[in-house]
Amino acid sequence: SQHIMSVEDLAVCSSYAHALFRHGQSLALKMGLVLVDTKYEFGKDTDGKIVLVDEIHTPDSSRYWVAETYEERMKAGEVG
Repeated sequence: SQHIMSVEDLAVCSSYAHALFRHGQSLALKMGLVLVDTKYEFGKDTDGKIVLVDEIHTPDSSRYWVAETYEERMKAGEVG
């Protein structure tokens, strides 16, 4: 079978992604938004270190909802 990513690299990428998402959520809330989901793209540099290789938290790569109306819209089944 092909092993495109090692277990160790997966753990590093997962840790980076969770930290980035938490930070993105914090920034979004300060602007009255909820960062719902996003994507991160990782690669390796010439030294083999895992690095972020694409944009983050942009409208093209993420979904945002207005925080003020989030709960109300969830209850009405309008988001989710």
